[in-house]
Amino acid sequence: MQARIALNSLFRKRLRHNGLGNFGLDPWWDDELKFIPGVAPLSRPATPGDVAAGKAIFHLAGKGRLADIKLPATAVFRKEKEAYERKEAAGLIGLFGPDEPGRVLIVQAEFDADGQLHYGIIAQREIREANADELADIEPLDSTAVSRPAG
Repeated sequence: MQARIALNSLFRKRLRHNGLGNFGLDPWWDDELKFIPGVAPLSRPATPGDVAAGKAIFHLAGKGRLADIKLPATAVFRKEKEAYERKEAAGLIGLFGPDEPGRVLIVQAEFDADGQLHYGIIAQREIREANADELADIEPLDSTAVSRPAG
């Protein structure tokens, strides 16, 4: 919890106005969140200095390599998607909470030395590193997303 508070405090210094619409994400991007962290995709693996400066969400101790994914992108948490699908199969959509899983913004994607994919995400209530198995339905934000070659 303390690490999350420190991380959120760091990015609070690099906020930018959310004047680009809701990115196809949850309505809270427009209705409630007027500013978002100003983290843009890097053209190289992140360093500890990038994280300290609020330019990256995580680093892999100099052993990361960029994933060939167009960034920024959006995704959903896999567990939320699976819960939605169970409710849909049971005919419970619309009865208990939001109908669809909330989307997150992906601004960083790197492979570690073991080939595991890690994402830097901005979600409604958190900014953090997420493992590839936590996310589903990853889609580039729009046609202006930048492809980052693996390497």
